Amino acid sequence: MPLFALHLCLALCLQDGFPPARLLSTEGMDPEVVAHIEECVAAVEAAPTDGEAHAQLGLAYEANTCFEPAAESYRHAIALLPDKPEWRYRLGKVLVEIGDVEAAEKELAAAAAKLKSTPVIQARLGAARLELGDIEGAEEAWQAAITAEAKQPGQPMFPESRVGLASVRYEQGRYQDAIDLCEKALTVRPGYRHAHYILAMSLFELGQDERAERELSLGMPAWPEFPPDPHGPLLASHARGYQNAMMGVENLLMAGRAQEALTRVETVLSKRPDDVLALILKARCLERLGRANEAIDLYRHCETLDGSRADTKVFLTIALLNRAATITDAEQRGALLQEALTKSREALAIAPRQGRAHFYYGFALLANGDGQNAFAEMNQALRLGCDEPALYAQLTQLAAKLGQMREMIQFAGRNAKAHPGDPGALQLLIQAYLTDNRFDEAEAVLARLESLNEPAMTQFIASVKQFISAKRVPAPPQSGPPIDDGKDKKEERP
Repeated sequence: MPLFALHLCLALCLQDGFPPARLLSTEGMDPEVVAHIEECVAAVEAAPTDGEAHAQLGLAYEANTCFEPAAESYRHAIALLPDKPEWRYRLGKVLVEIGDVEAAEKELAAAAAKLKSTPVIQARLGAARLELGDIEGAEEAWQAAITAEAKQPGQPMFPESRVGLASVRYEQGRYQDAIDLCEKALTVRPGYRHAHYILAMSLFELGQDERAERELSLGMPAWPEFPPDPHGPLLASHARGYQNAMMGVENLLMAGRAQEALTRVETVLSKRPDDVLALILKARCLERLGRANEAIDLYRHCETLDGSRADTKVFLTIALLNRAATITDAEQRGALLQEALTKSREALAIAPRQGRAHFYYGFALLANGDGQNAFAEMNQALRLGCDEPALYAQLTQLAAKLGQMREMIQFAGRNAKAHPGDPGALQLLIQAYLTDNRFDEAEAVLARLESLNEPAMTQFIASVKQFISAKRVPAPPQSGPPIDDGKDKKEERP
């Protein structure tokens, strides 16, 4: 087409606007999603030259994972609003979802050049370039994302950008730099899976296999994450469909973004105020945010709505036990522990074959001073396939208290195997061997612990060496670090 004709065609499109992007089919879609999209389509039909209407339609499609019509809507918005580079960013993001990373990189680069103070745009550009193999370009973009933090209110430090740059360092073979960046990210956001994953990969490359195995266990499953998206609230307002919304909340909780998750679940509850699953999710968000009393009250409210759910009672048990661990007043703490015992027993009555119910009933028994029955319940949890991370460690401690040496060693060994490279798991195994006077085995595990170069374990390692040395030379009895009977020890929080 001649250049003049092309310009004329574009001018006519801008003058007349664009028809709304439409779904090819709505079969199998949530009716609530379809209804909302039709509302946004009608808004575009009423004002086809309104770029903001096209942009809102794009957000509606994107929020409900309809990426092809979202891309078309954003293209219309870009044509009608050429001075709004944020819509090029959104187009780039959905093109990544579609799988056209090359086209996405161009859109993200154009947006990043105009919106240099927005970390998430620079970060997504870095991720796109890394996927395309442009290591140098990815490094530049991730560095720009970190630089942009200084221009944000409060000058936050986003761990996602550090892990993004760590991914680049890994590809460059700069493994120690990658490790340093991941460790820095984990100080800001403990438990960040992608940080653990890149850390593990870098440790493997440096031959630190035992620690790497531990980090890998903490980092799976992992996926790239990004700094907060300024369009996040807008996308949340367009998200429709119960399952879609609940999945989004769960994903945010797993990513450690409890405040965002709380905002999303409150949107669900505005339409379904008595939905027990949504209320449980809200209570979990409140717990993560340190609002324990509100969470407990909400779990109790869930019980009044539906008292037949074992999971509600288990979550309430956990919240009560955690809250009790922070209380110094003996009467108040005792009341919380008794309620935890009652609720865990009720959960077990509803779900007698659920390992998790047995585990937390055991924890409640232990917190109330009944170690013998706690040990029996946790053993039953194990037989029923419970996968709670603390199960083997608790069984080890309980076996030690009850004088069951063989079981103590067995459970401590399983715990170390379940948490490879975890200094705490190796420490527990060493203590178990020392408790049973098995010094050779303790020394072998101690060598593994030393190889991790964990500063927090330096004093423990020295005391164990001193203890073993003293035990092997005739001398007056000396105290050492074996597992004590725990009779006067405050119980560990779940």
